[in-house]
Amino acid sequence: MGMSGGETLNEVRAFIGRFVVASEAVKDTLTLWVGYTYTWQSFPVAPYLAIVSPTKRCGKTRVLEVLECLVPNPWRAVAPTPAALFRTIEAEHPVLLLDELDTIFKGRTEAESYLQAVVNAGYRRGGFVPRCEKNGKEKMTVQKFEVFGPKVLAAIGHLPPTIQDRCITIHLERATVKLPRFILSRELEAAAPLRAALAEAFGGGVPDPWPTDIPSQLDDRAAEIWAPLLVIAEGAGGDWPNRAWRAAIQLSASRGEDETPAIEALAFVARLFKEHGADRLATTTIITEGQEAGVFDRDFTPRRLAKLLAPFGITPAKWKDTEGKTVRGYLREQVAAAAAVYTPQETATSATGVTTHDAANTYAVADGWRVALPSATNDDTPSQVADISATRHQSATTQVIDHKGTSSAGGGSGAFFSGTEAGSLPEKGGKHGTPSRKLI
Repeated sequence: MGMSGGETLNEVRAFIGRFVVASEAVKDTLTLWVGYTYTWQSFPVAPYLAIVSPTKRCGKTRVLEVLECLVPNPWRAVAPTPAALFRTIEAEHPVLLLDELDTIFKGRTEAESYLQAVVNAGYRRGGFVPRCEKNGKEKMTVQKFEVFGPKVLAAIGHLPPTIQDRCITIHLERATVKLPRFILSRELEAAAPLRAALAEAFGGGVPDPWPTDIPSQLDDRAAEIWAPLLVIAEGAGGDWPNRAWRAAIQLSASRGEDETPAIEALAFVARLFKEHGADRLATTTIITEGQEAGVFDRDFTPRRLAKLLAPFGITPAKWKDTEGKTVRGYLREQVAAAAAVYTPQETATSATGVTTHDAANTYAVADGWRVALPSATNDDTPSQVADISATRHQSATTQVIDHKGTSSAGGGSGAFFSGTEAGSLPEKGGKHGTPSRKLI
């Protein structure tokens, strides 16, 4: 008898942990996402992973290479054209691992618009992009290319907001520890038994594409994104449901529009006013301090700042300094009014019910329980995994939402995939139950 789903995920997590420096929550998320790729056609949505970093050499490509060793039918591509992308998805239904997307999403180009349309449409089952194609008689007909499927998107900086909103965002930083040497061809061969175990454990489909429990701290889109991974965790059993909840809360409980550049700029300017204790701040001061803090890039201009703040009703102002010179900048009154609506308080409980407590290094959740924050090390420390199983079941009316939209106190049975303790289920999901290795 092969490994159970939980045992298989443990082995996958250990493999990832050898080559990726990240928090416990990130490694758990990558592990669950790998399991999901073996039964992705069982779900109505495809949760994307956004692997982003502030600069190069932070490990984004390494994460894609590690995933390539583990997922079925991977296609790792660098800045593909939209046509290559939608035609490959239609023909081969791969697990897409897209690198260096920042080279495409850097301006309002036609290629960017088309690629963004492909990615946005591919998030939900039935998503397609229409294109005009020539038939044998030289007549143009409209053809629909199916683009639904799992995708990992790696980039420096931000992805477009509509894409980021469909992603679980993983922020990487440059590693300060030495990792084992990684040679892709060697690790592809070494991971073959893991791929076989994953196909056996998770390739048989799922009985229900919606999990029993979902953290109430997640907004609707985040709940939809995390649902497949929570289903995988419930089927794996053991401590994986707890790990999945912890990861979902830590990575996505405060997600949303605050991830967009405009919200980020607004939050930074509001924070700057608070630090300076001033009623007015010069544009040059805001930009200089933003560049020093890494919020703005070196080429950031006053015009870009004005464009980011304009949707919030914040407009540049002019005044005279003590020497009678004209100063251009922003007023605290306008910034504070917008920040009160669009940015969460940094030390108060937000609408999601989650508050950060840096001193305690925990997240304190509204009903009183705490979840340990991850440390940015490469050590696998199971003791850091907070046991939140009691929380997931003790307060159904406040903490749990089931797939029917009503309260539920139920939990995962622990095993319902092919190859787990509960035995096999009828084949569901079709042709991707067994991995098909096509390396491009």
